[in-house]
Amino acid sequence: MNNFRKLTTTLLFTLMGVAGFAQSPVYFGPKAGLNYSKIRFTEGSNRPDGQYYTGFHAGVFSRLDLGRMYLQPEVVYNEKGTRLQTATSTGNTSSDVRLKTLDIPVMLGVKLVDAKIANVRMMGGPVFSNTLEERSEALQRITEKDFSFNKQNVGYQVGLGVDVATFTLDVRYESSLQKISSEFGSRPEIFQISLGFKIL
Repeated sequence: MNNFRKLTTTLLFTLMGVAGFAQSPVYFGPKAGLNYSKIRFTEGSNRPDGQYYTGFHAGVFSRLDLGRMYLQPEVVYNEKGTRLQTATSTGNTSSDVRLKTLDIPVMLGVKLVDAKIANVRMMGGPVFSNTLEERSEALQRITEKDFSFNKQNVGYQVGLGVDVATFTLDVRYESSLQKISSEFGSRPEIFQISLGFKIL
């Protein structure tokens, strides 16, 4: 947690410095949208079957415009997880595994179409994630022991975006560069759609 707090503080001071001294345009604004996520379990004979779960995200972004390129750091609250199907004596039951995280994506993008009123973008970059809260009781019942996900993880995002006037629309895919738990070889898979608004 301390390392994540240092990373967040460093990013905020960096953004303030960029805004104060950059010759290129810098934009700030809020963003929010939906997550369509699941956790893939790839190891273990009793590994569960993760299905897609719908959550949401909300946060702020900053964009440093570098001509046809741009750099976009963000601070985003995320709710993601997976839905489990479990066989019981009375039939199949479903239960949700949920993760609430504070994420810092740092996107490097290129404008494929750059017009005055609108543009089309492609982007990618790392995501630094810190788990704030988790609900994993369903996995504890399967393992029959204490279960928890890693508190800090590093992943990546790739996607496409469109800007129209001051509005931004992004569609992204996210996964992890590491297992988020040693149990079952757990890795997240997330599809995101978000709407933002440039206010500065």
